[in-house]
Amino acid sequence: MIEKAILERLEALVQLSLPSVTLPDKETNEIKVLRLCDYNQTREDIAKAIGITQNQVDVLLNSLRKSGKIRSVPKDGTTVYIRLRR
Repeated sequence: MIEKAILERLEALVQLSLPSVTLPDKETNEIKVLRLCDYNQTREDIAKAIGITQNQVDVLLNSLRKSGKIRSVPKDGTTVYIRLRR
């Protein structure tokens, strides 16, 4: 029970520390994926939200991860993604 309370507080801190995403005039799929990296979305969720295939999401996530903009994090037996401060 204590672990769950700690996890909920950590999640709240993560949400508060997420930087806002400055969106350019043209919102690309990469920007859409980056915006959805909020410590709640799986790759399947991101694909549904944007309307692209999971393979396309994987390519975008890998690119964002390599550039240091996001990190994949295990959560509740699945993988979610989080933006990093730059």
